[in-house]
Amino acid sequence: MKQLKIVTSTIFILAFMVSHGQIKAKTNLNKNTLNFNQINYIEIRNSSLAKSTAKRLTTRQTKSFIVTFNKAPESGIYKFIVHYWVDVYLKNGSKRVFRVNGAHIKEEGDNCFNLGDKNYLKTLWEQN
Repeated sequence: MKQLKIVTSTIFILAFMVSHGQIKAKTNLNKNTLNFNQINYIEIRNSSLAKSTAKRLTTRQTKSFIVTFNKAPESGIYKFIVHYWVDVYLKNGSKRVFRVNGAHIKEEGDNCFNLGDKNYLKTLWEQN
């Protein structure tokens, strides 16, 4: 009986360790990159302000955002409070919506990419 308990406990511990490792594995998410020629314009909305306001990016800022986003590596799964919303309006009439907190940006789900600078969106927001 004692051997059965040891074997059963060992199996449960091994199963837990294996399943825990699978949960923590990288997702290898395929990012849908942005293409400047397909974008009509980009707006940023600041979630931290009491009144909802939006700012349209200039052409230079739009190109900068596209390059920064396309280069951003996957940083894992994060849950966060949204500081900025980035609305990308495409020429085909559709819209892509991104959520940003610091350097983390995500579009759908909780898989994030790292923009490399936690103040990147704040800097875009504050530029004239």
